[in-house]
Parts: sequence; C-alpha cells; structure tokens
Amino acid sequence: IDGHTAGSELIFGVRTDVTTPAGDTGNTTSPIDRVRSILQGVMLIAAGVAFGLIALSGPARGRGLVTGRIASAVAALASVGAGAIWHIGNGLIVAGSGVIGSLVLFAAAFMPTLTDRARVWIGLVGLAIAVVPLSLVGHAAAQGTLMAAFDGLHIITTATWAGAVIAAAFLLPTMHRLLERPM
Repeated sequence: IDGHTAGSELIFGVRTDVTTPAGDTGNTTSPIDRVRSILQGVMLIAAGVAFGLIALSGPARGRGLVTGRIASAVAALASVGAGAIWHIGNGLIVAGSGVIGSLVLFAAAFMPTLTDRARVWIGLVGLAIAVVPLSLVGHAAAQGTLMAAFDGLHIITTATWAGAVIAAAFLLPTMHRLLERPM
C-alpha cells in the first residue's frame, strides 16, 4: 500500500511472553535501509537539538549557540549521507530539505544581531524545513495528504521536544553558574 517491498514488525509485550506471527521469516530490512534510517534519525535529533539550543540559549548565548551550530552541521551531514544512499523521489527531497533547514538553523545560531525572539522564529522555520519532509517517506504518506500533514506536525513536535530536553540538560550547568553570580 505504501510502496515498500519489504515489511517489518516490532513485537513486544508487557509482562507477558510474546511470539512472532505465523510465517514470520525474521528480519526483512536491508542493511542499507538501516543506515538510511539511522542517518534520518540523527538528522531529526541533531536538528531538534540545534533548535533547542537556539531557543534556550538566552543568557548562555555563547555555549548554546556554538553548540547549536555544531548540531546543525551534524544534521546537514546526516542529510547528505541519507541523500547519498536514497537519492530518488522523496528521498532526495528529504535530504535536500534537511540540508537547507540545517543551514537556516546554522544561520539562526550564527547571526549576532538577531534578537532572541527572531532567533527562535528563524530556528523554528529551519527546523520545519529540515524535518517535516520526513513525513513524505513515512507510512502516513500512503494514507493521503491530511495524514502526511499530521505526521509532519508529529515529527516537528518530536524534534522540538527531544531537542529541548537535550539542550536543557546541556545548558543546565551553564545556567546554574549564571544564576549563582552575584548581581
């Protein structure tokens, strides 16, 4: 239904034994698909971390924004890698938008004249450009435009949440030291 030639399942149970379905032959995902999926996951998390660092850096501007630039560069490299593996159809769109969105994130973390509010909005646009097209290659895309749109919303909120949690953990020591300074 969604154009995949292979299928896979993750079977798990909570406080119960589970067995594989009848006729399950085991792993059906190729190693190249795994690498592409890992690269897309790295891009998603790195772009989210870049945005989280941009959004939360505030007083910790130096450390947060430098690391935001590094995270956006990692997202761009992961996008290039995913595009090198899967460079047809929507795979190329995902890779290209990942690179463009990562460059927008990098710019948001690099421009010293931006206000914090402008930096966050530009970062959010970059994050959306980078990660929302992942919905084009997911199972939701086979269900139509509305489901792909909801999946895109889900993907950007996931990247934002994960990135903010990681960024907060990274910036917490710096923020703590800033709060302890005598006024």
